[in-house]
This record gives sequence, structure tokens and C-alpha cells, in this order.
Amino acid sequence: MIKGNLYRGEERIDFTIPEKWEEVKLKHLEAINEDTDSLTMFSVLSGIDLDIVKQCKAKEVSFIVSQIQGLFNYEELNNQSELVETVNLNGKTYKITTDLLSMPSGQ
Repeated sequence: MIKGNLYRGEERIDFTIPEKWEEVKLKHLEAINEDTDSLTMFSVLSGIDLDIVKQCKAKEVSFIVSQIQGLFNYEELNNQSELVETVNLNGKTYKITTDLLSMPSGQ
């Protein structure tokens, strides 16, 4: 995870974002698609409301967004398959779909 901060005027806003797709929570994956712009992606990954992000210092936001573009390539997500096929939990084996984009949020 990457920790950082932004400033909106004198207000400091701390945030944490994942460093790679494997660290992204499923609820965030559902909000991201190939048409998601980098500013919105940062908002989703950091949990900071998009309107607040837009009020922060442009220089800081543009730097962070440029870094996100390098870290998170949507094409890489499409190629993430067969990471985990089964999980053993309390003596039971659960099968997990290997297609991350079609996985229901319950899984």
C-alpha cells in the first residue's frame, strides 16, 4: 500500500492506495472499468470523494494521478486469471472462479 497526503488549502488529507491490482478490494474493482479516468480511479482507490480531490492542489493531484496511470493498467486486470482456483477453509474446499472480472461480489 502507498501512503500519501494531499492539501486542500491548509487542510491535510491523508490517504492510502493499493500498489497493484492484487491489493484492490472487490468493491473498488466494481467501480473501475476501462473507461474510468485516472482522477476518478484515484478517488475510488483512496476513498476520497471526487469533489474533494478536485479541490486539492492541482500539482499534487496531477503527480499522484500520473503515478496511478503507471501502476494500474486496465489491460493487466484483464490478464489476471487463474490466481486462485480453490480455497480451503475450516476443512471445506471452495472453488473460486478464475475470471476476476465476472466474479460476483460475494465471492
